[in-house]
Amino acid sequence: MPKKQIVFSGQKEIIRNLNKVAKNMKRKLLPAMVQIVTTVQKTSMEYTPVDTSNLVNSHRVRVLKIGRGVIGTIYLLANYALFVHEARPSTNFQSPWPKGRKFLERAMVDNLVKINLIIRGWLTK
Repeated sequence: MPKKQIVFSGQKEIIRNLNKVAKNMKRKLLPAMVQIVTTVQKTSMEYTPVDTSNLVNSHRVRVLKIGRGVIGTIYLLANYALFVHEARPSTNFQSPWPKGRKFLERAMVDNLVKINLIIRGWLTK
């Protein structure tokens, strides 16, 4: 049985269009990441235990262009943030806040659908 041969015409045009799409996507990386980290930050702040509001107000975000990509970071300035985030219910630490533990991690997981929609939205703009 003879092999079928596929011939493409307009290869230069295809390559030019693919390069245009890649360049367009690169421009959208930064605003998409800003929207993603602010969405997660907002939810994390809603989940954060509140006593004096110091922990909630210590949330910060940073978005940096690195080479061809973008890195988004959410962090907290309060020196006890890690303790509260990672604290296990025990006799030493009983959280009066049912949603207090793992506030940043849960914010990320709870927003996965939104994050995918944000990415999809920016890719189709």
